[in-house]
Amino acid sequence: MNVKQFDVIVVGVGSMGSAACYFLSQQGLKVLGLEQFSIPNEKASHAGQSRIIRKAYFEHLDYVPLLERAYQQWNRLERETGEQVFFRNGILYHGPSTHPVIEGVRKAGESFDIPLQDTHPANEFFHLRKGQQSIFEPNAGFLLPHKSIELYTRLAISNGVVIRENEKTIEWKKAVGRIIVKTAREEYHSKKLVITSGAWTSKFVTELRPYLRITRQLLCWFRSVDSRDYLPEKFPCWLIADEKINGALYGFPYLDSPLFGEPRGLKAAVHFPAENCDPDDVNRTIHEYEKQALLELVNQYLPGMKEVTAAKICLYANSPDEHFIIDFLPGYDEQVIIACGFSGHGFKFVPVVAEAVSDLVINGRTSLPIGFLSLNRFK
Repeated sequence: MNVKQFDVIVVGVGSMGSAACYFLSQQGLKVLGLEQFSIPNEKASHAGQSRIIRKAYFEHLDYVPLLERAYQQWNRLERETGEQVFFRNGILYHGPSTHPVIEGVRKAGESFDIPLQDTHPANEFFHLRKGQQSIFEPNAGFLLPHKSIELYTRLAISNGVVIRENEKTIEWKKAVGRIIVKTAREEYHSKKLVITSGAWTSKFVTELRPYLRITRQLLCWFRSVDSRDYLPEKFPCWLIADEKINGALYGFPYLDSPLFGEPRGLKAAVHFPAENCDPDDVNRTIHEYEKQALLELVNQYLPGMKEVTAAKICLYANSPDEHFIIDFLPGYDEQVIIACGFSGHGFKFVPVVAEAVSDLVINGRTSLPIGFLSLNRFK
């Protein structure tokens, strides 16, 4: 067998993996990226046209410095490619003043001097109950995930990275002085291994199975009474925190341009782990009752949505505390780096996660503040 040698192999060339291939290639390493599907694809966590990006991070204040760096790196991607992937139309948060989401947004804003406002013209379109308040974060917005993956993959290839699409990793193991990766086609050897395989991570890394739960998440697009009221030039992204909702209801403006691709409409979903699933056997049939339930929920807070025009399934890889896992895999002498458990809120961090992973590969450490995302927290 003709064994191919690399400095680093990246298993999973999706959101994090495509960017990791690029950042590693910037350091002059010989890199192989292995992806079991096409790049990009609709089977994983980045399905669905758009993802929110914001800095007033109620989930954990330690994410904010990482977001500052992520913003810089998204801007760098746009400069290097001449393509726009970040649309800064802001985000409106709605909820009771005592809700953890609203409290967290205000705390993040105060702690890191993030500009926040108490009102926005789009408030008139929302139906809020007594006691609910609004916060507008003007420097938030949305990203285009598929376009971002395509751009990072293109940059990586231009730097000499070997990308293998539709080539599934069957197994990997540590040998003396190297990592051996076997696919359905080839055997590859490398000095380091990076695993960024999203919902499939626990399939490759059995040690992580106790820490990852994969769930099937519904995304729907809606037709409104008048789409002109909801276009991104004047309508922001939005998130509603309510004790009547498990998790949070969130959505986007009405995207009705070839620039954003398909589907067209106003997208909304519930950010909360749904039913467990096996990523290799996901029920991608979307029933009418699922779509109608989400339509009714959206109309409670944003009246005017007439019908569901499209629906898709994406996957969450949920960690026990819903925070990311970025670390060396114990027992492999710092030769194996994992980045997983992004729990439905990871896409905005793609370039800073990739930068941290690249640092760990090359230097065995990173100056980026990722300590709170280590595996040690589960011990």
